[in-house]
This record gives sequence, C-alpha cells and structure tokens, in this order.
Amino acid sequence: MDDHTIISNQSVIESKIDRLLDLLESKTRREYLTVKETADLLRCSTSCIRDRMRNGALPFKRLGESVSSQVLIARIDIDRIIK
Repeated sequence: MDDHTIISNQSVIESKIDRLLDLLESKTRREYLTVKETADLLRCSTSCIRDRMRNGALPFKRLGESVSSQVLIARIDIDRIIK
C-alpha cells in the first residue's frame, strides 16, 4: 500500500468518525434547556439569558401560565444565537 492510499483511507475513516460523532451528539442532546443550563452552556450568567429573553432575542416557553412557572428554551434557538 502506498502513501497516497494510506492517506486516502485515513481521510475516509476520519470522515466516518466525524459523522458518527455528529449522530451520537444529536441523539444525546436535550431538545429543551432551563435558563441555568442555557447559561452554563453559553458560559454566561442567568441574568444575561433572562435579558435576552426579555428583549426577544431568545425565544422561550413557560410550562404554566404563572410568571413563576418553569421556563424552557429550545436548543435550536440556542444554536441560532451561537452562529
């Protein structure tokens, strides 16, 4: 086996490993996060997250009608503000 074949095979293997890691991550990622989990993920404070929610930059859902109901943030919305 020559060097070109080895490099080509290594590239194919790395590509397949990357694809498997992407699939694994998509299966283990939670669809919704709490304010604290979102802040931890983005390495910022919960007040920063709440500010973004208040000004409409970060959509969220409440699990009840009360202002004290738990808030959940969709992972897809978090991904959008990261990019």
